Amino acid sequence: VKMHLYDLSRGTGNQMQWLLGEGLEQIWHTGIVAFDKEYFFSNDTIFDIPGKTSFGEPSQVRSLGYTFWSQDELHDFIVNDLKPIFHRDTYDVICNNCNHFSDRVALRGT
Repeated sequence: VKMHLYDLSRGTGNQMQWLLGEGLEQIWHTGIVAFDKEYFFSNDTIFDIPGKTSFGEPSQVRSLGYTFWSQDELHDFIVNDLKPIFHRDTYDVICNNCNHFSDRVALRGT
């Protein structure tokens, strides 16, 4: 299991100081890779080919270890437990975003 991290600011996060009151190095989008699929939250709960999503190549790849779940078990968890929480109507840039989704998948799936 891996986490793909994408810098949405493409290195310009520190220019957001005027908005947030402090500089940021990056603005991260994350996805979880397992069973040759990358699972992420972007307007909806989605899976795609790892590293070939609309976010391009990941800026970083971090190994999270292994899962004892089968692909079907992970998929069922995402569809049944997470999809009702992570969809277009529940998105919140601070409280319910792709990083929260990745955290939930990583904590439950590894």
